[in-house]
Amino acid sequence: MKKTKLLKRWIGMLLTVAMVFCMTACNGGGEDAKTSDNDPKTETNGEIPEINPEQHTIAVACMSYNTEIHALKDYCENYLADELNLRFIFSEELGTDPGAFVNFIENAYSGGAEAVVDFASLTEEGLQVAADKCEELGLYFASWMSPLEGKFDGYEYILGSSGKDPQELYDHFYSLMETVLDGGEEPHSIVVCTVNAKTGSVEHIQSSSGALSAIQKLYDLKFDDDIENLVKLDSVTEIKTGRDDVKVTIFPTFSADDLNEVMKSGEYDTVVVVGAMYLKFESTIAEIEKAYDKNIRIVALTSVSDSTKNSYETKDITGDSSLNGALLMNSGRYVLPVVLALNGVNGDADAVMKDGKVTDYFPAMWSCNNAEEYTVIDKLDRDENTYVYTAEDVKQMVKYYNPDVTPDTIEEWAQKAELEAVKERRGIKE
Repeated sequence: MKKTKLLKRWIGMLLTVAMVFCMTACNGGGEDAKTSDNDPKTETNGEIPEINPEQHTIAVACMSYNTEIHALKDYCENYLADELNLRFIFSEELGTDPGAFVNFIENAYSGGAEAVVDFASLTEEGLQVAADKCEELGLYFASWMSPLEGKFDGYEYILGSSGKDPQELYDHFYSLMETVLDGGEEPHSIVVCTVNAKTGSVEHIQSSSGALSAIQKLYDLKFDDDIENLVKLDSVTEIKTGRDDVKVTIFPTFSADDLNEVMKSGEYDTVVVVGAMYLKFESTIAEIEKAYDKNIRIVALTSVSDSTKNSYETKDITGDSSLNGALLMNSGRYVLPVVLALNGVNGDADAVMKDGKVTDYFPAMWSCNNAEEYTVIDKLDRDENTYVYTAEDVKQMVKYYNPDVTPDTIEEWAQKAELEAVKERRGIKE
């Protein structure tokens, strides 16, 4: 099937070349001939071909290879590259060292890259270093970190970001906690894993604040400090709640051993993890459940993947699902930076930059409250028939293929990542 499509495209390209040759001949090859080797839109006499004959190269910087990045690599290299005539250069795991990121940028530039998509920045400092290097080399740059608006005014090559909407994160975690705690009907004691809130991560501050605000309201708790300050605590801390039957501990470390120390008291029955750390803690929580013969409810940020499916389907010692509620990162967040970069390398940065400035986009996220809901969600984001954004969708966001693209178009497609909208486009029913 794919070979047939590619054959048709190559035939189309050959016909296009033949048309251009004939047009040039008719013009006599004189100075009035307006075709340009650098403008494929002109070469096709105003008709945009099914595939851009000019191949572009996009580098993708990866901090680590989690489930989402593995899926993105497969999507880019084994699907989008063929569909849109692209070449991708994926990094090895770069960790959080800005120096390693800069080395990758320089090597990618030497290898022909025209843009860098950033899934490696974790701090403002690292982001700035990477952006400065891309600006210096003339490489278009799109990141997963947000917000970027207002931080790179005057930069020519920094396009924007595809991040998590801070308010949406707050609302999702608030709602998930309301559900998993059954509206506060019974008292529960909760560990809130705040991940990088202590270092200023906006998304982790907002996610943790949403969860903690829900807990406070459900149980009418009296905290001894503002929630924004509590979620930024940099050590494991049991905070005052004003109730003996509801305990809350802020857990800002990444250590499963530290979590075991907190949980082995047997007092806690709910854990919320606002970063991609759930799988690291899963076995520790399961051991505590066995030791105390109790159900520990878990709310986590995770992805649409086999591991998440397994967590929803696996029953704990009490017969409940191992995972009880999740905010799911779909592929929209990872594909949109590629879309931004693709517009840049095509010479259409204006299509994604509002008023010529760096622009943030926030693809919709998915909440899942139980295993039954996940059974439906699991059908999505698996292949070219169920992706959040198919190649044809991507074309609708790229000005080369859709001359009407503006930043508003990109924003509309960001919201088309919303769960119900994707299910409708892909024909997925309950």
